[in-house]
Amino acid sequence: MSESHDRIRIYELSRRVGEILHYIWDPIGISEIPEARDEYDGYLGDITGMLMRGAGKEEISKRLDIIATETMGLSGTSEGRKHSMKTAELLIAHFANVDAKFNEKKNGG
Repeated sequence: MSESHDRIRIYELSRRVGEILHYIWDPIGISEIPEARDEYDGYLGDITGMLMRGAGKEEISKRLDIIATETMGLSGTSEGRKHSMKTAELLIAHFANVDAKFNEKKNGG
């Protein structure tokens, strides 16, 4: 895979991670505020890196919970943990989609 192809792939994955964190995970409830679109961008590298190294849904979910509770100071709830797990599953599904899309392009599809 060329360096430029890799950069585009990482950009696409990071874009999707950002959208999922903002519009779906959104532990502080700011998804309807356009000016807050970059609120969770500080976690993009961490979550994207986890996806790229093959982290599972439990590991990603736990990281999202730690961000919400330890970094943001929110109280952890069973509802929040379930939501983090669903978010992790969605992140993994989008990673698989981006990977498939770029592997197809790489193979001439």
